[in-house]
Amino acid sequence: MHLLATDEFKKKLQELTKKNKTLAIQIDNKIVKLLDNPYLGKPLSHEFAGKRSIRVGVYRVIYEIKGDKIILLTIGHRKDVYSNP
Repeated sequence: MHLLATDEFKKKLQELTKKNKTLAIQIDNKIVKLLDNPYLGKPLSHEFAGKRSIRVGVYRVIYEIKGDKIILLTIGHRKDVYSNP
């Protein structure tokens, strides 16, 4: 599997982890697990149909699988991340 990240994901990740190195490590560890098992995350529905979500504490990483690629779309707090498909 190949891992790709959108500009939105990169920007939000940098904002979240700039002052929180522990969170950065937790996110990295979860992404490594995702590379081993892309279907680890929960399938989403409605506006997010075809996408999946993995939990990192109170944050969610939204991603999709296309062929042999995992595309990291966005990351955010669980109360906000689903409000902007």
